[in-house]
Amino acid sequence: MKKRELYILMILIATVAVTVFLLYKNYTKTIIPHDIIETIPSDIVENNNDEDSDDKRNITLSLYFGNGEGLQIEERKIVVNNNFEIPIMALTELIKGPQNSDYSGTIPKGTKINSVNLGNGLAIVDLSKEFIDNHIGGSESEISTIYSVVNTLCDIPIINRVEFLIDGQKRSIFKHFTFDDIFTKNESIIEISN
Repeated sequence: MKKRELYILMILIATVAVTVFLLYKNYTKTIIPHDIIETIPSDIVENNNDEDSDDKRNITLSLYFGNGEGLQIEERKIVVNNNFEIPIMALTELIKGPQNSDYSGTIPKGTKINSVNLGNGLAIVDLSKEFIDNHIGGSESEISTIYSVVNTLCDIPIINRVEFLIDGQKRSIFKHFTFDDIFTKNESIIEISN
């Protein structure tokens, strides 16, 4: 009888494990640049009343760039075809760098967005190896780079945590700074403009 009970218990555990896996897999969504999947609340999106807009929307992003002392917010208006594009567009604008000449870019040259996975308030950002390989280094600079991404994404209403992957792999250390954590917005690094 014990072998039969053990067999039934193993089948039950396997069934539960498969169910949990399938539920988790269906709950998280992957956004590959220009591939629109996850819903973003419309309260951050302004309707574009232009008749030729074809569902295009104007939004204002808060992007975080370096200013020598920490991070400074630069607001940027962009047009998106769909609310789902917002995380990818925010990262794309960060990679382009600041428009204000008093600010400095924080994302290393050559960095590419591989994908963004969204689920339960977590954005898993997969960037190319250039994000680390082309970084100038130094703990303060690494913190500014990491939190420019984290703070920018956490200003999008459905995102409150960010995790990084580099070419699909977790990495424990950036160069000096712990990098395998799940990050939340860091307000202490933001410089308030006068």
